[in-house]
Parts: sequence; structure tokens; C-alpha cells
Amino acid sequence: MANIDIGSDEDLHQTMMMKPKRKGLQLTNLPKMATLRGKLHEFVHLKHLRLDLTFGCATRTTDILEFACLLVAAPFLEKLEFHMWLRCQHERYSVGKGHLRSLPSQPHSQLRSVDITGFYGEKDQLELALHILRDSVVLESMKIDPGPAAAPAGLTRLARTEAPHFVDGYEVAREFLLSRDRRDVVHVAEPLACRLRPLMLGARWRIDAAQRASFFAALRRRNAENAG
Repeated sequence: MANIDIGSDEDLHQTMMMKPKRKGLQLTNLPKMATLRGKLHEFVHLKHLRLDLTFGCATRTTDILEFACLLVAAPFLEKLEFHMWLRCQHERYSVGKGHLRSLPSQPHSQLRSVDITGFYGEKDQLELALHILRDSVVLESMKIDPGPAAAPAGLTRLARTEAPHFVDGYEVAREFLLSRDRRDVVHVAEPLACRLRPLMLGARWRIDAAQRASFFAALRRRNAENAG
């Protein structure tokens, strides 16, 4: 599966024109969603799609729910990987944040496997996951992992600053996504940070040197296992 860095409308058009019947595609740095929606017909042959997206602005403007159009774009898609790294302000979803949006149903009859990483429990992330869960009628597996697979290798420093958001993603997925899973297809990966939740105060760690060393040693082992 080729990794294509899409930086403009023309890049996307040229990619699909060169390989119009491509069955596997990995896209990074997608242009605006308005551009993607205009190219929906060009994904009709895809069976495996991987998105690696980094949102780097301090205040994010991209609406992740808009990526639901990919289910329409790729009617024969069997596997979807959606890897996000949100390098921006975070706001965990709660009932007090407003009602969850729901798009018109357009059932997808081929999608069987979905992997979503970098799930921090934000409202539009949850809305997209719920949309996919509802409309994928033959779905066999949906894996939700708060850890951002799209981030550079070696997450020790990242874990220090973003571990609270890993916990947020885990708890939001369990509260709002698992409760809607009627087919037992959703699996939510528990981040290592959850084990240290009682030792945390907001975004600050209250752990001694031995606990800190143990935590990051376990994180390095997990990264090594994933890399292998």
C-alpha cells in the first residue's frame, strides 16, 4: 500500500488518475474536506484506506465528523485506519457539551475492520466513531486506541504531556461508544496512564522516581512490541 502525501487538490487528483483502480491507499496531510468531498467518486475501488493526520494548530478548525463522507466515497472499503495526532487544545466530551450530532444514515455493506488511534474523547471524534459503528452493517471489529499512532516514534516525552488526554479518550469511549455497541465489536485499548490515574492531578504527575521509571519502561516495551 503506497503512502501518498497529499498537500493540494491537484496532488489528490493526480494520485487517483495515475492509479484509478487502487485498492489500498495511505493518505497524509489531506487538503480541506471541501476538496475531498469533490473527489468522492475517485475512491470507488478502494478496499483498504489508511489516513495519517496531524492537526497542529493551537485551535483546531477541522471537523472530524466530516470524514464520514469516506464511507460514501468508498462503497467497497473493507478496512479503514484513521490515525490522528491532535497537537492542539483539547476538550473532552461530556453530556454538558451539547447533543451529539447524527448524520443521515447511509449503510455501508462491506466495511469489516476499523482502527482509530489518537482518540482523545473530543466531541467530533466520538460522533465519527458512532456514525461508523451505526452505518457499518457487517462490521466485525472496531478498535479504539487513545495513543496517537500518527505521532513520531518514541512517545516517552509525548506521554508526559498528553497522558491525561489518553485517559480522557479511554473513558469517553467506554461511556459513550461501548454503550451503543449492540454487536460486541468495539474494543477500547486501555492506556498505561489509566493505571496511574489516582496519582494524577489535572495535567500534573504526582509520582515518585521509581513509579515514573516503571511507567516509562513499560511504555518503551509496548512501543517496541508494536514496532516489531
